[in-house]
Amino acid sequence: KELEAEVVRLHEEKLRLLADNENQKKIHQRETERKESEAVVKTHSLAIKMIKNKVEKNLEAEGVKEIKIKVSEDRANSYYHEIVATEENSELASNTILEVIKKGYLLRDQVLKASQKTNGITTENEYGLV
Repeated sequence: KELEAEVVRLHEEKLRLLADNENQKKIHQRETERKESEAVVKTHSLAIKMIKNKVEKNLEAEGVKEIKIKVSEDRANSYYHEIVATEENSELASNTILEVIKKGYLLRDQVLKASQKTNGITTENEYGLV
């Protein structure tokens, strides 16, 4: 009887160890696949950045450049900017650019595409000044 119980216990332990071993294999396989996927994504990301930089340099060589905007400092200029939204703001001067939604570009100092932005509308501040 004791011998049979020991055989059953050892058999169950063997089955548990085999199951644990299979689980470890699966965990290791998933981890390996995840690392391989991350490596592929990193490689593609780097390639895309390199292509983007090359395109930007080529465009710049042809005279295309981004319209530079200092958010919360620059004021709107209808020649360069398209207002797509407005927001009340009592801290900044009226017509101050609050957010760039889409970048704009120049081609040899002529607007190729106006930047889209959110513009500030001055409201009364704590001193009652507009």
